[in-house]
Amino acid sequence: LNILLNLWLIPLYGIEGAAVASLISMLVTNSFAVVFVLRSIRIVPTFVGKFWVR
Repeated sequence: LNILLNLWLIPLYGIEGAAVASLISMLVTNSFAVVFVLRSIRIVPTFVGKFWVR
């Protein structure tokens, strides 16, 4: 994913394109890791309700 995004974004945006490509790749990878861990351990994260204003 990172290589494809680099090939697309670096010619357009230079070093900023490389940074955005790395950011997107890390977000996707970490999202898959979180989903995998939550499904394999079957726990409910405690931070879910902390983002809402009461």
